[in-house]
Amino acid sequence: MAQVSSKRKGFSIQISPNNLRAFLVVRPDQNHEPVTREDLLDLLAEMKLPQTPDTLKRVDETLASLQKGLPREPILLAEGIPAHEPVDASFIWNEIFHQKSSEPADDDAGFNFYERHKIVTVEVGTVLGEIHPPVPGKNGVDVFGTPIKPSYTPAPIKLGENVELGSDKRTIKSTSSGQVIIQNDKISVSNVLNVTNNVDFETGNIDSTTSVCIRGNVCDLFRVQSKQHITVQGMVEAAFLQADGDISIIGGVKGRDKAFMEAQGNISAKFINSIYVEAQGTITICKEAINSVILAGDTLDIRFGSLIGGHAFALKNVRVKSLGSPAGVKTVVGVGMNPLIYQQIFELEKNMRKVKEVVEKIQTSIEPLLKHIKQLTPDQREKATELMFKSQEMQTQIDDQKKESQSLLDSLPPYSEIEIFVSGRIFPKTQIFIADRYVTIQDEIKGPAKVVLRQVQGVKELLLINQITGDVRSFISGRLEPETAAEVLNLPPKPKIKQPGAKTIA
Repeated sequence: MAQVSSKRKGFSIQISPNNLRAFLVVRPDQNHEPVTREDLLDLLAEMKLPQTPDTLKRVDETLASLQKGLPREPILLAEGIPAHEPVDASFIWNEIFHQKSSEPADDDAGFNFYERHKIVTVEVGTVLGEIHPPVPGKNGVDVFGTPIKPSYTPAPIKLGENVELGSDKRTIKSTSSGQVIIQNDKISVSNVLNVTNNVDFETGNIDSTTSVCIRGNVCDLFRVQSKQHITVQGMVEAAFLQADGDISIIGGVKGRDKAFMEAQGNISAKFINSIYVEAQGTITICKEAINSVILAGDTLDIRFGSLIGGHAFALKNVRVKSLGSPAGVKTVVGVGMNPLIYQQIFELEKNMRKVKEVVEKIQTSIEPLLKHIKQLTPDQREKATELMFKSQEMQTQIDDQKKESQSLLDSLPPYSEIEIFVSGRIFPKTQIFIADRYVTIQDEIKGPAKVVLRQVQGVKELLLINQITGDVRSFISGRLEPETAAEVLNLPPKPKIKQPGAKTIA
């Protein structure tokens, strides 16, 4: 503390480091003379301390205290007023986001921790919340009467990309779909949802209207959904990925037979193992696909790797280095077909056969009645009429199912445009489907070769064409039939989404 001694010995004034307090310090002295009011006022003047009413009141209180004895502690003579610091602007989230990130109750054993969202995504026009404006600070004054300014200026909330301030100058709305980001007092909406680490209990499930970029892994049983694209730079474990666009996995996928990926566009991954994969476009695997279900709406491209075990189908072409394995693992691969579509077609055909049998029985029963219609009683005529109408309705049903079946067949490419190309080897126990024809390979075949379906002397045949020698080999093939198709294809069902505490989702 600053200290100034009076002309009289034995007392002085000390000033606090922040100049907000002035203290009278009296030192015990056997020759001590009484301190008068004039002494204190002179000392205040020497220190250039204003003699405010509050200070003069403290002087009188001090003199009264000194008459009772010398104090052991400094006595407060003057006190300033500290500055009031400002309050920064604040952002208050819309209540809907508090509901999404709610914590479980102590007794809520059924709470789904996978749905505890910590990443906020919004659609266009969503009210994010409102701004509470900053509160400015107020000047103070020290014991010398000098103004004290607040230590800083209050920070406002700034608006970044894809947000706007409402007409009330408080409400903030999104002008684009995406992830809400608050950083350095700035609110914005990013068109890409960026997850800097893993998708796990720190993030919860991801459900975004924009593209999603995950820098880490997608951990077991978590779900990632996007109305656009999904990119994962790490691994995908037994998780569930669904995108209206493409899915790109820089690492691999280990699904453990309880996960799936679905995309309206293309899917690519370094490798896949024991997962259900379905894409409307092309599926590209860099290394190998093992024991997985693969359904490609366009091409399956594993040209530098192997397809081992599982079921793989593409509507157009398959490019692969090797099919099956030396150990003879059963591997199913097909082109020009989607087993799910064929199952629908075969179900329609079976239904049509059943309905047609009923129609034939009805027609057989009413035919003799119609020949002698004039001899029928009113009740018999009514019954015959009912049977006729029923027969017509069922025939309409058959016609509708024929149209539906034909529409499904028309969605499949012409068999003359599809092929399976193998640059390496085809191992035994590999089952090959092209359209509705299939064959099981018994002996190892060396490539490069392609398998095609062609019309030979009016008969469809599966052919193996060696790409070096041009040699053609015909396979004895089977044909898928409605009654046995499900058994022959033996396609595993798509896994269901199962998360502890959540309802099972197909």
